[in-house]
Amino acid sequence: MSDANVMKLCEEREKRYIQAVSLEQPDRVPHETRFGEYWAIDYAGYPIKGSTVDPKIMGEAMEKLARDFATDTAPFLFSRNPLFYKSLQSQSFNEGKTGIMQHPEVCCMKTEEYDELIADPFKCIVDRILPRVYKALDPANGSSSVSLVRAMSIQNDMNTPILMEAARVSQKYGLPLTGGGLVEAPMDYIADMIRGFSAITMDIRRQPEKVAAAAEAVMPLMDRLAAQLPAVPGKLVSMPLHMPVFMREKDFAKLWWPSFKELVERMAARGQYMRIYFEGDWTRYYDYLQDLPKGRILGVFEYMDHQLAKDKLGKVMCITGGYDVSLLQYGTRQAVIDEAKKQMDILAPGGGYIFTVSKGITYPNDGTPENVKALYEFVEEYGKY
Repeated sequence: MSDANVMKLCEEREKRYIQAVSLEQPDRVPHETRFGEYWAIDYAGYPIKGSTVDPKIMGEAMEKLARDFATDTAPFLFSRNPLFYKSLQSQSFNEGKTGIMQHPEVCCMKTEEYDELIADPFKCIVDRILPRVYKALDPANGSSSVSLVRAMSIQNDMNTPILMEAARVSQKYGLPLTGGGLVEAPMDYIADMIRGFSAITMDIRRQPEKVAAAAEAVMPLMDRLAAQLPAVPGKLVSMPLHMPVFMREKDFAKLWWPSFKELVERMAARGQYMRIYFEGDWTRYYDYLQDLPKGRILGVFEYMDHQLAKDKLGKVMCITGGYDVSLLQYGTRQAVIDEAKKQMDILAPGGGYIFTVSKGITYPNDGTPENVKALYEFVEEYGKY
């Protein structure tokens, strides 16, 4: 295929994607694969351990995905560099024996330090939290600055070549790169990186007013981070959501929702588009989601009542996900196709829909290549309007 034809194909795919996110109806349903680095590396024939830090292997894996599976977007592989975390003596991320990164729960802020976080979140995070999460950054060690420079060098030496490989695959196969960086919901950041799940759960019950104040205090930091990310159609800022499905609705409404809604509204006002991962079952929160900015969000749902989601959210956000990834491992080829048809018949009419699976095809046993191939070939053919 000539360079001109590849560019034209890329433009067509990007236009289709942008139309769907903007709640319009393109010529057919866009579709994107959600491959994780471990599945992709295994599929490319390499061992997981050591391969995620090798740009050449990651590039080969991305190219094999682009060549073998129908998709409208480039299969970008995100990888956490175990050497980066090891150099910082990270407590929150470490490499397992198989090379898969683990994320143990860590509580890095004492209960009595909430007031300090609320008063000056940036100072508290830099002075208190980071040295506890990353032991090498503790000033008491006498070499925190050197450790940080070394870690960033390790990260850049891996990330830059992998990004170049992703761009090469994108240009070769006419597949747009749709990623625009990542930001966290304010309270999720506190739960994930500062207090840990167990501690934040107790805080919600024992001192909810502190949790709410902390989320509001952290929100400007998340907004400042988001402001550095793209504000153009087709480049979506990712936001994975964690805590709400574990909360009572009254706690969600008072503690979690206000800072999240304000962050999303600020991002939309700047012209940013978001890929928001609604992890778990968000059905009881659909009425809240109706108040979010319209035509700015690609809502990725892990679980959903497809008809209810279409009825309540179809005019607010582009819907995607909701396809049980376990079918790709245990289902027959026909069962895989039948489920896709059932969901598309509900969600596709009128546009504002992109097909993908509910969770990433992350680990080698998350789906057989035959079923994945059959699924996306069917979606490409059946999804024509």
